[in-house]
Amino acid sequence: MPFALSFFAMALLFCTRPVSAAVDHDLWSTLLTRYVDDNGRVAYRDLRARDKAAFDQYLATLAQARTEGMSEAEEKAFWINAYNAVIISGVLQGYTAESLLGRKRLFSWFTAKVAGQDRTPDEIEHQILRKKFHDPRIHFVAVEKQAMLNRSDSELRYLEYDWTLNAQEGQRV
Repeated sequence: MPFALSFFAMALLFCTRPVSAAVDHDLWSTLLTRYVDDNGRVAYRDLRARDKAAFDQYLATLAQARTEGMSEAEEKAFWINAYNAVIISGVLQGYTAESLLGRKRLFSWFTAKVAGQDRTPDEIEHQILRKKFHDPRIHFVAVEKQAMLNRSDSELRYLEYDWTLNAQEGQRV
């Protein structure tokens, strides 16, 4: 699960500011602060036991949200938050990424309603976040960082800088 959870680091940066007058992410920010530790691990059992109703309320907010009229930064933050919430929803419903088939079920087959449509985590990541925003950090946070979880902060800063620099020059790393 660590590779998906690295989005939480980015989500925490964005959710401290309201994304849109129509979408209030304060509840999401509270849940992330309460149930995600400094290493990006989620306390799923605690979330289910103590705040499932609040989480479901946030999912309902995402389901009804509309992205029209959001700035690019607001919309990107919205979709990052939605991606994370959909992943957590899947895990709370018993999906897992511990096997190849489990990953396929969670990321490609599990759906949740976001912005009025049923969407998979893969659709949010690949068809919306990567395709629409062309931000190399999205790939870094979603994929590259998963292999780096046991590295020191200085190694991570260097690798992130190196990856971003190469991506900006159009190179594949």
